[in-house]
Amino acid sequence: VLLDDETKLPLRESNAKLVQWEDGTFSMFVGKEALTLSRQKLANSFLFVNEMASDSPQFQDSDDVVPGQESVLECHARLKEKFTIRPMTTASKSHKSLTMSMRAKHNKSVQKLKEYISELDGEREQEQRVKITDEKLRLQNRKKARQGYEYDRERSSRMDAQFLEEGYDAMDYDDDEHVGAIKEQFGKRKSSAANRKQGVRRPVPGGGFDEYRSSQRQRELE
Repeated sequence: VLLDDETKLPLRESNAKLVQWEDGTFSMFVGKEALTLSRQKLANSFLFVNEMASDSPQFQDSDDVVPGQESVLECHARLKEKFTIRPMTTASKSHKSLTMSMRAKHNKSVQKLKEYISELDGEREQEQRVKITDEKLRLQNRKKARQGYEYDRERSSRMDAQFLEEGYDAMDYDDDEHVGAIKEQFGKRKSSAANRKQGVRRPVPGGGFDEYRSSQRQRELE
């Protein structure tokens, strides 16, 4: 095991190599795979590390996370650029593995949609809604027809012979408190009509001829 000269810790070996070419471009080799690196600029980007606070005396002697221990974000650097990695060819193993992973995610989502089972019958629920709507319309039409029948019946009850002969003063007495006023009004009309009938003199048979003869006699005497 190789150790670091300064830290005396084991060195980590990697099969990845970063190569910079003469034109300034970069490539990375992971084993036998060749990847292309594209450099892009960043604006207002920083590298933060989540650190546990150790300023309290009860946390200074322990490197483990203790319940109640607070955490802080420590900024290590400002990032100006980043590298985007992509395979050089579509025939590479990395490209195939990426394609397979994306296909697996897509098939998994499609499979979830295929396994969706509804506990409600859509057609039956729609039929029930149609029935409820039809029943509401039927009740509304029946109510309108009943109101129209009652209105016509009330009008026909008022159209009696006396009402047509003497007229109507266009006043509605629908409340119970005006029943007495209605009776009094129509009672007066009956009495006035009876008085008018009694005051009319009936013609006497032959009355006109007798008056003519009496007037002729008076003229002869004169």
